[in-house]
Amino acid sequence: MNHRSKKNILGFVLAGMTSIAAMTTPTSADTFALRVGAGHPAALAYVGQLKEFFLPELAKRVEERTEHKITYVEAYGGSVAKLPEVYDAVESGLLDIGALSTPFEPSSMFLMQFGYKVPFVSNNAQEMFKVGRAVFNDFPPLAESMAKHNQILLAMLASSSYSIILNKEVTGMEDLNGLKIAGGGANLDWLSNVGVVPVQAPLGEAYNSLQTGVLDGYLVHLQGMNAFKLHEVAPYIFRINFMSNPSNNLLSIRKQTFDSFPPEVQAIVLEVAAEYEERVNTIHAEDDGKALATMIAGGATEFVVSDADRAKWAKAISSIPQAAADDGVTRGEPMAELLTLYLEKLDEAGIKLPVQYTIK
Repeated sequence: MNHRSKKNILGFVLAGMTSIAAMTTPTSADTFALRVGAGHPAALAYVGQLKEFFLPELAKRVEERTEHKITYVEAYGGSVAKLPEVYDAVESGLLDIGALSTPFEPSSMFLMQFGYKVPFVSNNAQEMFKVGRAVFNDFPPLAESMAKHNQILLAMLASSSYSIILNKEVTGMEDLNGLKIAGGGANLDWLSNVGVVPVQAPLGEAYNSLQTGVLDGYLVHLQGMNAFKLHEVAPYIFRINFMSNPSNNLLSIRKQTFDSFPPEVQAIVLEVAAEYEERVNTIHAEDDGKALATMIAGGATEFVVSDADRAKWAKAISSIPQAAADDGVTRGEPMAELLTLYLEKLDEAGIKLPVQYTIK
């Protein structure tokens, strides 16, 4: 751990001590000092809206409508907890509120990765969020899985549309053979059985890796490509449209922190969280076109994958849902039941799949 990281974490520990003192000292019992963090920077909407909307709006409403106050110590871009560390940081109390990226938590957030296990669904974030929320609300083991880690879900955030950005031009699926393409955790399964070399790498390292040739491509949603300016060093967008993942990002709060709030503050937290959830999912649904246009204006080229290649790719990875269900049996987790419900919700929403997935 470098000196800067040690300094950041020490600051958060001290902030936590201050928070405890604030909530137990009679003269300041109405002030809650919260530590908030994310592994990604504010350039991504789910973090940007946390910083620009959720936190200030929550503090404002609590002060206007109650006798209490909320203050924050904020840490974004992995300055205190990196992408695979945010969930643990909330559980341990290093953070009170965390903006999570589920693909980087393959074990502790196994069930919450259900969206990754059924590729090639809708690319509309609002549509997929509604399906994902319905699944969460109707499947109690999801909330229970977070409760085991001392957390309560505040918001479920669907991603923008996932595709691949490359530093070399391709004209079809066969041109990807042998290329090193990176992604984050759970979405690496989408790169299996199609001839590419899957590599796990965080989005924050993608620019340099693509620029130096360590990687040939990166699997990420369009708004992530644009936010991290990957088109500057990898100007070829392989538009395959894997999906908008309904549970790509989450906003969670430590249970002990939430329970420390009086009921009127808890109600406001949930109220503002619902509005934050709606705002982020709307941005993710509406801004794909803007992100794509910005990258093309900056010199990128878009290659739209044919329906035939998309169907061929879907067939090549069609075993993912059953493999996840089998993994759930090994882990003692109800992934089979969860995926069965998810497929039912997709069907109810009228979302057509390119292959017929079956769960045993």
